[in-house]
Amino acid sequence: MKFLRTLTTTSAAVALTLGLAAAPLAQADDKMAPNEKAASAASRWNVDSLDQVDRSQLSVIKQYDDVLPFMAEKGLITKDGNSYVRGADDKIKMTVTSKNEKWRWLSDVNNSKGKVKFMTATSPSMNNREVPLAVITPTGNFDAARPTIYLLNGAGGAEQGMEWLYMTNGEKGKTNLIDFYTSKNVNVVVVEAGAFSYYTDWYNSPHPTDTVEDRTYLPGPQRWETFLAKELPGPLEGELAKDAPEDQPTATDGATVNANINGNGQRAIAGMSMSATSSLLLAEHNPGFYNAVGSYSGCAATSTPMTNFYVGLTVNRANNATPEQMWGPRGGEYNRFNDALINSNNLKGTHTYVSASTGLPGEHENLSSIAEKNGGDLSSAFKSSSTLVVEGGAIEAAMFDCTTQLKRKMDREGIDADWNFRATGTHSWPGWKEDIWKSWPTYAAAFGQDASTEVPTATPEASEDRSAAPQAANAETVEKLSPTAEEENEANAAERNTGALNNVTDAAAAAADALTNGTDTAADALTDEAAARTDTADDLAATN
Repeated sequence: MKFLRTLTTTSAAVALTLGLAAAPLAQADDKMAPNEKAASAASRWNVDSLDQVDRSQLSVIKQYDDVLPFMAEKGLITKDGNSYVRGADDKIKMTVTSKNEKWRWLSDVNNSKGKVKFMTATSPSMNNREVPLAVITPTGNFDAARPTIYLLNGAGGAEQGMEWLYMTNGEKGKTNLIDFYTSKNVNVVVVEAGAFSYYTDWYNSPHPTDTVEDRTYLPGPQRWETFLAKELPGPLEGELAKDAPEDQPTATDGATVNANINGNGQRAIAGMSMSATSSLLLAEHNPGFYNAVGSYSGCAATSTPMTNFYVGLTVNRANNATPEQMWGPRGGEYNRFNDALINSNNLKGTHTYVSASTGLPGEHENLSSIAEKNGGDLSSAFKSSSTLVVEGGAIEAAMFDCTTQLKRKMDREGIDADWNFRATGTHSWPGWKEDIWKSWPTYAAAFGQDASTEVPTATPEASEDRSAAPQAANAETVEKLSPTAEEENEANAAERNTGALNNVTDAAAAAADALTNGTDTAADALTDEAAARTDTADDLAATN
């Protein structure tokens, strides 16, 4: 009965999708010029100069040139006298536990030969908590002014050991974040906190008085957009004077206070999965502040019943937080303000890269490939493959549907973007590793740089497979996942003509979830979705 009910509601959703009102055509999209600086950090405060901003409202930046003492403090390594305990391979011995795994990426900083810097930034709006940052720089110092790419982690992020450095550093070449970007004339800032936060300003923070020592997820005020767009960029990029005021204490932990990365006034924001939505919203809420934006396997929409249901599945993992705590009532004013589909018209002028896979299994999800990575362990390979195909496939199919909706709306608005629709692939790391280098031409164009420089195709390290399904890290190049130009044209044509078919895939995944858990949650959400689509069409049209 539940299955029949789901099929019925799916049919209704498809019918309404086919009948969605088309937004009026917009004029051609004029991108920011390649040599054009983005809006200044001072502009986020509506002043002419950051000197006019109360310094207490800006981040204090610290840089640590030696990360080993910090790693020892967090229990990752152990000091014996004047040296650190080493293993049989003569490398410093690492001990990773559930309590310190959020700092595991520091080992990649330590092994980068100075190309990645460990920094922290205070957030005045979040009770002055210190947010850790990993900054990739091509020369190992900030000797030249360069553009800045802010890179956000997915839902679990560093707190669950699932951040960009660690999950890509088992490879070599262009699918390794550090290897790739140390060959480019940019600085990349990876924000190493914010799990399940959507990097947004929350309507009601779940644990406003807690600290990072009290709890791992969502401690204290959640004001991530304020931090990323207002408090951090000026001091970090060096637009603010570097000299510390007299009343600022000198660091006693070996850090350089008021460090900066010598930004040149150009910047981009990018993220994957959860933060793919965040990156779009940050660019939309701050037009002209980012030269470019990248959204990898995310869902732009957040305010319809089904997409709000997706949001709930993410934030519920953080101590049962709810979308209502984050953005208020579903479909309310603040929720719609934080719906990147409704506000996509604000991407006009911003160089934009968006990717998604169909959810269909490919070479990285097949049993033999995973077994080969796991040393022939078929039992473990079967479990990983099943999780990737079922869970990762269903999630990515939903993201694919979200992304095709975004493309249709942006096409109607006349807003150009670089779209990467992959013929196969699940919600997992192979696709996001591809996005590292596939997105670079978009950023390079925004920064006025030559994107033609190539690095060698990634070669996996046989000793390590950094996998964690459904965000799996199969350490091999994902270049073959990219469809040919002819295949991409065919896929785009099919999407334009039969886009509603993707909703069936989405609904089937939701139906499977409802049947598996013995609940009507997904079916009910689909019923609400069908009822809300007409109203949503009016909202979308009203933004043009």
